Amino acid sequence: GLAGFNGMQGRSLLPEIETGKDHGRGTHVVEEESQRSLGAMPAPVRVRSLLTDDWRLTVYQAEGYNELYNLKDDPDEMTNLWDDPAHAAMRGDLLLSMVRESIRSVDQSPAPKRRA
Repeated sequence: GLAGFNGMQGRSLLPEIETGKDHGRGTHVVEEESQRSLGAMPAPVRVRSLLTDDWRLTVYQAEGYNELYNLKDDPDEMTNLWDDPAHAAMRGDLLLSMVRESIRSVDQSPAPKRRA
């Protein structure tokens, strides 16, 4: 029954355990920070992915390649829609969502004692 400490980013999974349903925000940001190269990617590999029920958007630090997949229509992620003009609005919406999730997950601890 205790409140989490300031800056705690986790949350209780008890609602999922009790009901078997996802009670989260519906989006997840996955961060990859590698010290080694992966395949043709130069080291270090720095990647951010946003996952929703229907989409995966992945942005690589190295310019020239990013990914956008409609998981509902393409669950095996065979067709990269990143450069498809018909999906530009969705790409923008997902990028904004990724930025907001990233801001939300910034460590806020310790709590400031005064305002700057």
